[in-house]
This record gives sequence, structure tokens and C-alpha cells, in this order.
Amino acid sequence: MTTSQTIIPITTATHFPTKLTSQNFPVWRRQVQSTLIGLGLDNFIIDGNAPSKTISATRRSLNPTPAYIAWYRQDQILFSAILGSSSDEIQPVIASALTAKEAWDRLTSSFASKSRSRIISLKSKLAKNPKGNRPVAVFLKEMRSIADELALVQSPIHEEDLLVHILTQLGEEYNSITAALKVREQPISYPELFDKLVDFERPLESTVPFRILSKVIWMTNNSQASYSRPNRSNQFCNFCNFQGHDTRDCRKLAKFLKDHHITLNNNPTAPVANAASSTSQSPQQWMMDSGASHHLTSCPSTLSSVSEYGGPDEISLGDGTNLSISHTGSTNIYTSSKSLALPNILCVPKLRRNLISVAKLCRTNHVSVEFFPSHFFVKDLKTGARLMRGENIHDVYYLNNSFPIPQVNATSSTSRLQWHHTLGHPCLRTFNIICNDLGLNFKSLSKSIFHCESCAINKCHKLPFGQNSFEVTKPLQLLYSDVWGPVQKSIDGYLYYVVFVDYYSKYVWLYPIKAKSDVATLFPQFKLLVEKFFQTPIVSLFTDNGGEYIGLAPFLQSNGISHYTTPPHTPEQNGIAERRHRHIVETGLALLHYAGLPLTFWSHAIQTAVYLINRLPTPILGSKSPYQVLYGTSPNYKKLKPFGCLCYPWLKPYAPSKLHPRSQPCYSNSKSAYKCLDTNMNRLYHSRHVVFVENQFPSKIESTKISSPINLDDFLKQKTISNPQFIQPSPPLHASPRNTTPLPSVTHHTVSPKMNENDRWRETKAND
Repeated sequence: MTTSQTIIPITTATHFPTKLTSQNFPVWRRQVQSTLIGLGLDNFIIDGNAPSKTISATRRSLNPTPAYIAWYRQDQILFSAILGSSSDEIQPVIASALTAKEAWDRLTSSFASKSRSRIISLKSKLAKNPKGNRPVAVFLKEMRSIADELALVQSPIHEEDLLVHILTQLGEEYNSITAALKVREQPISYPELFDKLVDFERPLESTVPFRILSKVIWMTNNSQASYSRPNRSNQFCNFCNFQGHDTRDCRKLAKFLKDHHITLNNNPTAPVANAASSTSQSPQQWMMDSGASHHLTSCPSTLSSVSEYGGPDEISLGDGTNLSISHTGSTNIYTSSKSLALPNILCVPKLRRNLISVAKLCRTNHVSVEFFPSHFFVKDLKTGARLMRGENIHDVYYLNNSFPIPQVNATSSTSRLQWHHTLGHPCLRTFNIICNDLGLNFKSLSKSIFHCESCAINKCHKLPFGQNSFEVTKPLQLLYSDVWGPVQKSIDGYLYYVVFVDYYSKYVWLYPIKAKSDVATLFPQFKLLVEKFFQTPIVSLFTDNGGEYIGLAPFLQSNGISHYTTPPHTPEQNGIAERRHRHIVETGLALLHYAGLPLTFWSHAIQTAVYLINRLPTPILGSKSPYQVLYGTSPNYKKLKPFGCLCYPWLKPYAPSKLHPRSQPCYSNSKSAYKCLDTNMNRLYHSRHVVFVENQFPSKIESTKISSPINLDDFLKQKTISNPQFIQPSPPLHASPRNTTPLPSVTHHTVSPKMNENDRWRETKAND
């Protein structure tokens, strides 16, 4: 209820824009109710109860209360808005009302009975509203509009009942889909039905008018007799199937003829419909029909690309018989200069004549047809050149019985295509060579001029990838990234690895990871590390459309990093990262094979591979290494040691007493600080104090050497390796981020799984 402090203004134009008339009370009522509910003023028209008009009797005052004054002012504002939103013919009904509630009641009592009659009218229209020749989308929208209007007059119809009304009034051409929808176990919704019917209608658009057109021709034959019927109530329309008017007077027929651009021949002595069955001309001749929407033939042999017709449509003749359609196909009519295509020809075996649709002939071939009393011409629409001539025989226009056949030395594109097909669709270069050898008078064409649809469809392949258009002038302006994996779990539990490649220097950062989702956590840390070190921000990141990168979108956007992605199924566009994968994996497997190590050490091998690749010169950078381009200094090759070689780290800090040995044999990974694996104790040691034996590899000495090189495909397919002491590969592997800066002083970690008890050697791996 409104208080003295809250008087809500209401304007007709803003709150009640739809004016009340004698025909739209349900819509107007819904408009007013919704607005008042939103403003909290619906009580003014529901009960209209006013607060106490005067102050309590004990005070003996006749002054109105503030609450009543506020209520009365709000009520009069609402009454004024209702009056203003009523049309001139409605305003007298409520002009004498004192309150908004009284005006509302008068309108309700005046138009309630009319609303009930409107409900009956709408329900009748819903039940008797056949689709006819309207597009199915228009029909469905009209049925939904009727149902919505019923809901407005407080008589909503259930959606299932609406769908029943729709399915029963679609027409015969929709019988197949209607039957399928009726036997569905799950009910179908209106939006789903709308989509299915619209999709079903598309192939019907080229066949349905054909059946109706034959019916129109039949009705034309009988239209003259209808005028002799004296009793109009006995007249029957063969088009809309209703009594009370003749076919010639049918408004639905007139609309159909106008929509399909059909002109009927009103000459009863020479109807075109009879010409299809009574003329004595040769059955191979083609008749020109300006009223036909499709080409018709009776002989399948005249067609090419013949296919059986499985639709329900038939051709109705003037005597009431129906002729079935057996096939569809196409053919060409050859002229002296070009070929005229006749696509989508319907084959009716019992039809006696071949009919050409003038409209389709002109539209398909970009030609025009000029009719004269004794003949007609088919002309090119652009040049105006005459392509062929036909004759008027017994008031029916026929094409000439014989057409020019393309010769070997013809220059038309059709002849060229026929030879192209005869030779098995060779490439254009080969085709031009053969044509010259055969003496065919064809001009050599380029790919931009010659087009073969069959080749375009069936020889489609990926286009070559050129150089990208990115231009960078310093590091971190563009990074390429990709995740590799999964593969067999490494000895330290990794399944994947991710790389970040700097496009400017080609420097690679590689990090082993245990799951792809780790990228979302890793990249922010990587960004902070490199941006702080190089004092320059990351500008762009190029990746595929993997979920691990899509999840980075909010972070990239908030940090102003452009994110480029590859199109679906085109990993070649991320070729820099893809080629790095191959180089890294092949180098890592070569290191493992030479050192005789099992594949479970792949995470250590690929980190060593990346460390070495970054320090190797490449012709792409002018024989400089990525390390040299990025850091501006040459790498130190003297500190490199063979991966997996025997070494003796200083282990005094780990010795249980001063009398124990100060070193044990291990293997190295070629770094300034070395990670040493004690296979006896299952421990990892980090130390820079290491003595190397570079010509000995403990894994080769104390275990059976791999008999054949490690193959990348075998590695990914998890084939069994002959060495029984090596852990057999399980799912394919990949890796994740790992810091490549020099490690601090000696630490130790426990490593699992445990190695063979006979393996007393220890292995080290440097971590740069």
C-alpha cells in the first residue's frame, strides 16, 4: 500500500502504451496487471480498500488522515492512466467511475463475455487451420500465435495439444515425418518440432509445387463447366476442397498461382494439359511449358545421373488418374555455342510427352525465351545471341527434334569437362598435355579458369602452410607453447611435458608435468620468472585449442597477453612447437639408448636434450645458438659431460661416520651442479664436487645393453624392450616445467621405484 511518502507517478505512454479497444481487452488487461504488480499497486484494482478516511472519533476531528490522502492521490493517478490508455469508444464506459477499482470492474464486466466468445473463435481456428501452400515456418508461427493468444485470455492450451493440432494439419507430403513423430516414446517440444519440420521442408520445396501444379492443370480443364451450374451451393472447389465457390473463383488458388508465377491457358479448345497426352508429335521432343515448375520426361534413357525417387508425390491428370514418379535425373541440350542444362528432371513413365519448364530453363542457364506466333528463340541473356529455335505445332511450342552433338574439336567448357571425365580426372597439367597429343582444339587453361566440381569435392586436401606474418624484435614478444603426452610414467612420476619456445631466439623452456591441468598453475610462475629476469613482458602466446590453454584465457586477458590459437585439426600452424617436440624426443631417446638407461628416465633425458639443443648453433639464427642470441654470450661447452657416464660425487656430508668412503660411483647429466642417483639406497644427491669417468657407462656395464636403437614409434606404442632389467614402457610419456638454473649445494631425496638389487652403480643428472 502506498504511503504519504511514496506517490508513484504513472504515465500512459510509458506504462500502458497499448490502448484498449473492443478487440484487445485480454492483451490490455495483461499489460495493466503486469505493470501494477511491478509497481506494487495491484491492490488498487484487486480490492480497492481505502484506509480510514478520518481521524479516530475520540479526537472528534473530521480532517482526512494522511494515509487516506496518499491512497486517494495514488488511486486517482492510476484511474487517470487507465482512462488515458482507453480508446475513444471505451472512455465513456468508465468516465463516471470514482475509483480505479470501479473503472476496472466496469471494463471487466463489459468485455468478459466478449473474451469468452474470442476463446471459442481461437480454438476453432486452431483446430481448422491447415497448412496449405504456406511455408511450414509461417504455419508453425501462426499456430503458436493462436496458442499464445489463448493464454492471454486465461484459456491456455497444453503444448502437447498444440503439437497434435500441428501434426494433423500439415498435409500429405509430411505423412512420413508425422508418422515418425507420433511413435516417439519421448514427447517432442515445440522448438524441436519447428527445427525438424523446417529441415524436412527443404528437399520438398523442389517437388511439392510439382504435384500441386498438375492438380491446377486438371482443375483448369473442368473450370468451364462449372459456370453452367445454376445452384451456387452445389459448386465445389477442387483446390481447397470446400463447397460454395468454383475453382476459378478460389482465392487460395489465385494466391498460389501468383506466388509460383503461373499463368493458366484459358483457351478451352486447346488446353496445355491435354497436350501431354493427346498430341501426335514424337515422344522424344521437348515441349515448352511456361506454367510448369519442373521439367518432366517419360523416358529414363534421356537422363544422366539417374536416381530412384522415393517420395510420396504423384502427378494427377485431367481424367483423375495419378501417375507415379519413378526417377529423377538431369540432361543437357547442346547448341552451337553452349550447353543448356536441365537439372532435377522428374521421370513419369506413363507420361506421353517431355515438358520443359521455361522458368527453370531461363533461371538455370541465364537465357531468355522469345515467343512468336510460329516459332520461338532461346537467347543468351548477356550477349543476346540466338542459341536455338523452336516451332509452334498445333499451338504448342516444341524444341527441334535434333540437337548439335559436341565434336572432338569443340571449344565449349562442357566438351572439355567430358574429356576430363573420360581421362579419369587428371590434373590440369597432365590434361593439357594429353589434349595437345590428341590434337584436341582446346586452349590451355589455368586452374583459376578451369573448374571440375568432382575434383574439387573428392581431391580436397590441406593447403600448404607458408611463413607466418609475425615480426618480433626482442625476446618474449611471441612465445609458442604445446603439451606433449601422455606417455609412460617417468621415475619421478611425470606423464607430460610442456615447452615454451621464444620465437625471437628459438630458446626452449621445458617443464615436466604430471597432468595437463598443471599448465594453468605453471604459466603464471614461468611468466613471473622470465619477465623479471629479462625485464620485458610477454606480449603474445600461440597455442592450440587444448583445454589447458583455454583455461588460461582469464589470466592472459587480465595481464594484457594476446592469445593466438590454431584452427581445428591444423597442428601445422603451431609448427614451431611441434618440430621442437620431435627434436627433443629424438635427442632424448638417443641419449637414453647410448647410456643404456631404461625409458623411465625419459624426463631426465629430455631435460638434458633441451639443455644441449639450446646451446647448439642453428642455421636459422645465422649459425648462432639460441642461448647465445638470448643471453648475448657464448655457452660454455667445456663443462659438458656425457649423459649417463660414471662419476664419483663428494658424499662426505652424507657419510654415517668419518671412516666411510667419501664417494661412490654415479652417473652425470652434464650440468654445473649434478644430480647423482644412488641405486643401492634409492637416493638422489645434488653436488658440484664430482669426478667423472667419461668412457664408462654403468648401465651398459652392469645390465644387458639394448640390442637395437630406441624407435620413437615403438616408444609411443609401448612396445617391450629386450632388456629384462629395464622397466617396460606403459602409456606414452610427456613432461612438465623444471627450473633450469644452477642448483644449490648438496641435498638428497628419496626416489622410487627401487632399482634391481644387483645394480650397485649410482647415476647422476645435472640440473642447470
